[in-house]
Amino acid sequence: MIEPILLLPIHFSFILLMLIASSLSIAAVARSSSLSERIAVAGSFSNKIALVILTYGIFRNDWMIGSVGAVILIAGDAGMLILALTELKE
Repeated sequence: MIEPILLLPIHFSFILLMLIASSLSIAAVARSSSLSERIAVAGSFSNKIALVILTYGIFRNDWMIGSVGAVILIAGDAGMLILALTELKE
């Protein structure tokens, strides 16, 4: 039988504040005009979401979720680096 893991209200509020902070990046994408700014904002957004996943995994004491967040952090940074390099060549 699967037993649910209950999170404390402080954990929910911390994750909610992190999601609100990451929504600021979405507003910045809508306001930016250059492609390099959009790449930087997208990188910031991916880092924030990966950190939300990591903190959720830590709060649940589930390290598989935390490892997924770490992989997203690593792969997202590499993808943003490749996008930035292609932007510099153009």
